[in-house]
Amino acid sequence: MSTNDQIYFCDKRFTVTSADIKTATVIYPVSDATARIRRDIFYGAVAYSALAFTAALTYHDLLFMHEKLILGASIIAALIAGLSLSILQIDARFHPSRLWIGRRRSIKSVFDAMTKARADTHRIGSHTSVGNLLDEEKTS
Repeated sequence: MSTNDQIYFCDKRFTVTSADIKTATVIYPVSDATARIRRDIFYGAVAYSALAFTAALTYHDLLFMHEKLILGASIIAALIAGLSLSILQIDARFHPSRLWIGRRRSIKSVFDAMTKARADTHRIGSHTSVGNLLDEEKTS
């Protein structure tokens, strides 16, 4: 990281600057990186909850009360986990694609920082290139 790099986000797992996205194992260039937030955990939790609820309705007469309570508690726990966790996927040309699981808020903060860093990099880069073109036209 050069001394001119602006830091958009920094915690124990990610550092997002104007030039790089740093993780514990890989450094992605901001200009080539693409990211997306995946909600696979939520979709799995909804599927599990629907299946468990259907099983509870179907076999309610065969289940003991403590089994019904455990089943209900597991449905609630799965939905809470699905709502509070997200997956961040980062891809870049010539770099490995990686997935990170984390709290929804922190994953969203990293994603927003990456989006802002990329937008600022493209905005600054486009102004610089236009400025260079104007300078070249003046000299010729």
